[in-house]
Amino acid sequence: MSVPPTGPGQYELQSDDSSHAAERRQFDDWASRTESEKAHSVRRLTARMTLPQESDLRDLHPEADDREIFLRAAAVRLGPAAVRRWTGFDAERV
Repeated sequence: MSVPPTGPGQYELQSDDSSHAAERRQFDDWASRTESEKAHSVRRLTARMTLPQESDLRDLHPEADDREIFLRAAAVRLGPAAVRRWTGFDAERV
């Protein structure tokens, strides 16, 4: 449970298990990064999230090639309707 703000305009913690000092360090670190560094971090974290997801999809669809797994993973992240609209691939088919 977040610590409530102490008055109008006071900062409210974003996480139940962080201190104000820890969050301040996180925000200061992010603010000090260049756009390129931020983009690299987002790409790296996305890749870490995608690998286990793709592994699970390969278990569910062992006949699927790399492109189909990529599109199925995109459908999980972006929604099947968006992927179908953009690529014509129907991730909802079995």
